[in-house]
Amino acid sequence: MARKKKTDSEPTATTEALVPAHQESTPPLPEYRDLALAHLDALAHAAIRNTKSEALSAGKPIEELETAEAYYEAAARIEAVAAQLGWLLPLQELALRYGLDPVELDALVWAFVQQSRTQGLPTLGEFLIARFDVSAERNQALSLFRPEAKLRHWGLMRLLVGPESLADNLLQRVISLPEPVNAFLMGERSLGELLATVATMLRVDENARPVRGIGEKRVGIPAEDELRGLLQHYVEHFGSSGQMVAPRSLVVELCAPRKAGTSSTIRQLARDFGALLVEFDASRLAVYPLQMQLQIIDEAAAVLRLYDAWLAIDRVEALEGNGPSLEALAKLTEKVPTAVFFTTRSTLPATHPLAVCALCHVDVSAPEETRQVLWRHELAEEGIVLPADEDLRMLASKFDFSAGLISNAARLVGLRSTRQGASPDFAELDASGYQQQRGNLGDVAKMRRGRGRLDDLVLPESEKVGIREIIRAATYRTKLLHGWGFKERFTYGTGIVALFSGEPGTGKSFAAEVIAGALGLDLFQVAAQQVVSKWVGETEKQIERIFEEAKASRAVLLFDEADSLLGARTEVKTASDRYANMATNQLLQAIEAYEGVVILTTNLEENLDSAAERRILFRIRFPFPGKEERTELWRRMLPKKAPKSDDIDFEELGEYYELSGGHIKNAIIRAGYEALERGTSLDMEALAEAAEREATTTGRLVRRDETGVYV
Repeated sequence: MARKKKTDSEPTATTEALVPAHQESTPPLPEYRDLALAHLDALAHAAIRNTKSEALSAGKPIEELETAEAYYEAAARIEAVAAQLGWLLPLQELALRYGLDPVELDALVWAFVQQSRTQGLPTLGEFLIARFDVSAERNQALSLFRPEAKLRHWGLMRLLVGPESLADNLLQRVISLPEPVNAFLMGERSLGELLATVATMLRVDENARPVRGIGEKRVGIPAEDELRGLLQHYVEHFGSSGQMVAPRSLVVELCAPRKAGTSSTIRQLARDFGALLVEFDASRLAVYPLQMQLQIIDEAAAVLRLYDAWLAIDRVEALEGNGPSLEALAKLTEKVPTAVFFTTRSTLPATHPLAVCALCHVDVSAPEETRQVLWRHELAEEGIVLPADEDLRMLASKFDFSAGLISNAARLVGLRSTRQGASPDFAELDASGYQQQRGNLGDVAKMRRGRGRLDDLVLPESEKVGIREIIRAATYRTKLLHGWGFKERFTYGTGIVALFSGEPGTGKSFAAEVIAGALGLDLFQVAAQQVVSKWVGETEKQIERIFEEAKASRAVLLFDEADSLLGARTEVKTASDRYANMATNQLLQAIEAYEGVVILTTNLEENLDSAAERRILFRIRFPFPGKEERTELWRRMLPKKAPKSDDIDFEELGEYYELSGGHIKNAIIRAGYEALERGTSLDMEALAEAAEREATTTGRLVRRDETGVYV
C-alpha cells in the first residue's frame, strides 16, 4: 500500500502507537510495489553484489566500482520519486520505525535477495564477509544479530540452525526473513502461513461498510460512542506527547453476548481510524501444542508492530484460565503499543492475565430500546409500512439481535413483501427473525415453538394460578427490575425459575409450551442425559452453549429430569465427584444469571440440591388427573378432523381408566391406527381397547367386568 511520508507535525516513530503509518484508504498500488522492488534490487546490487569491500579484496577493476555507485544513485532516484508521491518505501519505513542503521538495512536487503537462491540459504557469516573486509568490523557488527538486538527482538529476521551448522555458532546460522517481513519489503501484506491459521488481517478497504444512519446519528453499533471516545483520546495522547518513556496499549475488554455485533463494531472503528485490523481467534489457537501457541503469539506481536495493526481477540475463554498462552498475550500488549480488544461472553475475573491489562471494560450488549429503533429504521429503509409500536417492542424484546441481523431480517421481509405485493404482518416479521437465528442445539436440546393456550391445560384451578403467575412475572420482569429499581436492591436471585414436579405424563412439558406460547417465545427442551458427559469439562461446555443460544433468542429453557443435573452434591472423594459438583455449580450460576424463564421438571423433587431449592421462585405440583380431569382430557385430545362415532362415552373412559394425559394421548393414537386398519371411524370399542392396553403397560389397570364391578 502507498505509505505517506511523515512530516514534522505528524507523530514520531516512537510515539505513533495507535496512529497507523498507512493513512491511505486504497489497496496496494502496482506502482508502489514496482518502486519497492526496484529500490530493493538497486540496493542489492550496490550493497551486496558490488560493494567496495568486495571489489577491493578481489582486485576488481574500477568500472565495477562505478557500477556500484550507479546502483546507489538509482536507489536515490527511486526514493526521490517516492517522496514526490508522498510515499515512504518499505526500507525507509523500517529504518524510521525501528531505528535501523545501514548495516541492519543491508542485512535485510541481502537476506531478501539471497533467500530466493535455489541452492542453500545464506548464513550470517557469509553476509558479514560480504559486507566487511576487516574482521574487527565483522566482530563488532555481530552484536546487531543477537536475540536482544532490534532485528531479532522485533521478529524482522530469524537465525536458524542449518543442517550442517552448530547450534551455538552464530556465524553458521542461516538468515531467514519471516514471510510477513518478506511481503512488507515488496509493498504487500501477509500474516505468514502459521499465524494465518488462527488470524485474519482486514485491510481498511475490506472493513465493514458504515451502518446507515438516522439523520446525523449512526445507530446499530453497540457501545460505539464509548469506544470511539476512548480511541480518540489515546490517538491524540500518543500523537502529541513527543518522546514518551513507556507508551502503553489501549486494552479494552468487551463483554458481549454471541451475535451482539462486536466484530462489526471493531471493524467499523478500525475503518474510521484508518487502521489495519488483525482478528485473532483464541479457540483456533487452543488446538495447537503449547510451544506452537507461544510461537504464534510471538509472530502476532511482530506482525502488529510491522504493520501498525490493531488486534481483536475473540473467544479468550477457550484458553486455559491462567496458562502460559494468556500470559504471552498479556505481554504482547506491553511489547507492542496498539489498540487491543478482547471479547468475552461474561466478565473475566480480576486475576485473569488479560483482565489485568485491560484499561477499561465495555458492555457491548444492545439494549432493547436500541433494537426497537433499529427495527423501525431498517424496515423504513426497505419501504415497509411500519407495524404498530407494540409489535416493534415485541420484536426487539424477542430477538436479541445485532444491527446486522436486524438489517438482514428487514431485507428478507422486504424481498417477500415486494414479491407478494403486500405489506407484511407481524407473523411475517416474526418468521424473518427466526430465520436469522443460526443456533444449533440439535444434539442436546429440542427447539420448539410455543403453542397452546392456558385454557388448554387440564389442571386444578390452583395450579393454573401458578402458571398465570409465571407468565405475569416474565411479562413484567424487565420493568420491575430495571424500571422500578429492584435490580439495584436485589443483585442476585431475581431469575424466573420454576419447578414442575409430578408423575410422567401429567402435563409438565405441555405447560412449559403454553408458557412459551403466551410469551411469544421459543422453548428449548433440554434432556439432562444428553448434557452430562463422561469427559472432563465437556458438561460445562454444553451448559455454557445452551445458555448462550437461549439468550440469543430469548427462549424459555426447559430442563427435563433436572434432578439428574441438579442432584444433591456429594462429598468429594474422587475426581469424578469434584467434576460433578463443578457442573452443578456452573448450572446453578447460569440459571441465576439467565434473564429469562427456566423451568425444571422432576419426578423426584426430594433429590434436588439445596442450592437449587433456594433459587426456585415458583413451584407447581402436577397432580395425577382425577375422574373429571381424565374425562376432559379424552374429550380435548380427540382431533376434531378425525371421524368419530356417536357412541363414545368420555365420562366412562375417564372413570374406568386411570391414565395420565400422556398415556391418554397414546391410547387415542393406538385407537386411530386400529380404526384405519378396520376401515371404520373411531368408536367406543376401539378407544376402550386401546385404553385397556395402555393401562396394562403402565401397571395401572382399572377396569370393570360385565357386572360393573372394579377388578
